[in-house]
Amino acid sequence: MRIGRVLTGGFVVLALLAGCQQQQAESRATLSDRVAKYWTLKQSKGWDEVYDQYLDPKARETVKKEAFLGRRRLAFDILSFRTTEAKEEGDTAKVAVENEVNFPIKSPTGEMQLIKKQVTTTETWVRRDGTWYIQLEE
Repeated sequence: MRIGRVLTGGFVVLALLAGCQQQQAESRATLSDRVAKYWTLKQSKGWDEVYDQYLDPKARETVKKEAFLGRRRLAFDILSFRTTEAKEEGDTAKVAVENEVNFPIKSPTGEMQLIKKQVTTTETWVRRDGTWYIQLEE
């Protein structure tokens, strides 16, 4: 009888430990999934959905949607992107994304030219009520 309780207690402890590890892995997956979806939306210029679903709710309290969308009308084209680093520290994370972009530049003759460039963007993400959001840095 006593051995059965010890074994049962051991299984409970192992199950709890496994659950904690799985929860941490899911948290990282959720961050990487949200970063990938956010960048896909940036690439397709899906700014309405970025504002509604990915922008930090605290930023939405002070930045009106129209103002947010207006600033993004002239956003440069993102040709490709790849997350290179994501460091979580509690409810914040620093994420680095390598991206290839087309910058529009006016030539001396006044014509618009596109310059392809590789850049690394570093972003801060915050977790609110279990969901990761991009912090607005403008």
